[in-house]
Amino acid sequence: MADVLPPVSPPVDRHDAVTALPPLRQFALALDAVPMPVLAAAANAVEGAAGSWTLRLSRIAEPENECVRSRQCDLWAFVWGSTAVLGSILLGLPAPSISKCTVLEIGAGTGVASLCAAHRGATVLTTDLVEDALTLCRHNAAANGIQAAAAAAKIASSIAPQLTTHLLDWHRPAFPATAAHPASDTVGRNCGRFDLIVGSDVLYMGRAAKPIAALCAECLAPGQAALFVDPGRPNTEAFVDAAEALQLHVERADVWRLRTAVCDMAKCTLLLVTAPGATTTSVWTRAWLDATAAALTAQWGVADADPFAAQYRM
Repeated sequence: MADVLPPVSPPVDRHDAVTALPPLRQFALALDAVPMPVLAAAANAVEGAAGSWTLRLSRIAEPENECVRSRQCDLWAFVWGSTAVLGSILLGLPAPSISKCTVLEIGAGTGVASLCAAHRGATVLTTDLVEDALTLCRHNAAANGIQAAAAAAKIASSIAPQLTTHLLDWHRPAFPATAAHPASDTVGRNCGRFDLIVGSDVLYMGRAAKPIAALCAECLAPGQAALFVDPGRPNTEAFVDAAEALQLHVERADVWRLRTAVCDMAKCTLLLVTAPGATTTSVWTRAWLDATAAALTAQWGVADADPFAAQYRM
């Protein structure tokens, strides 16, 4: 079914817009103009990195109430602190690491990270287990001047969309049939090779560690990387073990007490996962991770951040 959301109007007060969100549900939407800071890591900031990109973001106004009413999991409907951090990191990457690269986001939820990657010129496959999340992501892509389509849609234009959405269960992953990413029915069969895989707060369940590690091992191009931002969940240890068992290299950096545009984060863990087989010098190094962690502390670190803060405040 085609998306039927109306054109985006200027930002309104929160909880003021009620819009039909296909396929079946009515969600109360709020429209925000979200300033996404560009994370200027000292050694690799993009030219003119200071400042921010204003993201026009329609979101579920009251996800706790709306998703209970619709009898579905509400995790996709929140704008989490981790995704704000990931989006800012992507906005600040040097051009060779993001522009014209193929990016896979898993557990995309609101799709903020995918939108930031597409804004920088990447070709993005945005995935989630909830169709409503992907519908809203396509709407937000259009609102920000990014061409988007569902993987299953028949596209009349000969121009491929910059952002493609696709339903994906990382326990039983199946990828869309495209030139870049051939059809498959399991992660081990022609899933395609991505230059970058990203995810924010995807390790909230312990049983996600092994399938996400397996997806990285199968779907990363040789020498390329996955970047995960996590609010310090204990399941990161299981993920590191699973990834290393698959011959992936994992670097970790912990950052404390951040104040993001979304919420205070008592802890933020960065996981950099690289696949073997690099043929050229890669940007994805321990030095890059340390510079990124230092930039987060410099730009967002606050001594008075609430150590017991929720991960959501919008």
